[in-house]
Order: sequence, then C-alpha cells, then structure tokens
Amino acid sequence: DGLGVDVDVCEDLDGDSDDELVIGGPALDYGSSYADIGMLAIHDRDVSGLDVDFDVSEIDLYGNSSDDYLGQAFEVVDDVDFDGDIEVAIGAYQNNANSTDDGTVYILDLDGYSGALTTSWLTDGAVYGDSSSGHYGYSLAVGDFDGDVINDLAGGAPGEQSGAGRVYVTFWSDDFGWDAIDN
Repeated sequence: DGLGVDVDVCEDLDGDSDDELVIGGPALDYGSSYADIGMLAIHDRDVSGLDVDFDVSEIDLYGNSSDDYLGQAFEVVDDVDFDGDIEVAIGAYQNNANSTDDGTVYILDLDGYSGALTTSWLTDGAVYGDSSSGHYGYSLAVGDFDGDVINDLAGGAPGEQSGAGRVYVTFWSDDFGWDAIDN
C-alpha cells in the first residue's frame, strides 16, 4: 500500500487544537472497486505506540478514482487563501484530470472535518499536470520562492519531456490565484 512513503508532523489541520501526524499511502486500495486510489491518513500527534493503523485515523482522505496514487507527496502550505485555516497540498500523480496520468495537486482545508472523505468533497483548488504521463504531483515542496512572504508550491512532473522531467512552481497571490511557471 506504500504506507509511509511520505510522513510529516505538522500543526493542527482539523481544528481540534492537536498537532497532526500525517501519513501518505499512495497505493492503498479502497474496497475491491478502487485499486491504488491512494490515501492520506491524519492522526493526532499524541498517538501512542509505533503501530499506527489506518483504522484509527481522525481523517482518511482518499483519491477520486482507481490509480490516482493520492498521498505520494503532500505538503502543508499554510493559509494561502487567508481564511484563517491551514491548507495542505496533496499530490495524486496519476490522476487523469485533463489527460492520462497527467496528475493533480489538490489544495485542501481540512478544518472541522473527520472520518473518511474524498478530495472531491473538500478541494479549495487544484493545480493540474500539463501533459499525458507527466505525473505532476509526484513530489512537492513548499517555500517562498518569489519573496512575497506567501508560501508557494513546487511540484515535480518526472514523466514530462519524454521522461526527462519538469518542475512547476505555482505562485500564490493574495487572491488565491495560481501562475504555474515551467522551470
């Protein structure tokens, strides 16, 4: 299932005042109908013991369709829409948003949510891959790349340019708009 391919501890995402342990499982199946849909499991940081199980998550966030591979990469991007809640960027590198396996990065506000959810219920926004088999969202990084004190998002697309790869930087402005540039 790929449990633990990306792991992070971050500040509260779901509004319960507890820090979170966030675990990606991109090859997780959901029942017998959705193979490799992928999942992001969010646990309170105070989880005791070393055996973290998907069955005890506060939030189980699933991809939208088979072979999405949601959770390969994720990053906390701070409050990019200025609503007071922290957003998280989650890659689904084989999502077929515009073409086969072009990939999608979902921007989600998880405040107040719990239980099993899909990205289609929560998405504040999304950044889409540019080409078939590009696998945008395979890797992610967050930082202030343009010096405006607002975190921006870099997303890897290792399948673009016939496998040579490409990295896109998405700059957020104070109106939550995206300008993706090819680096």
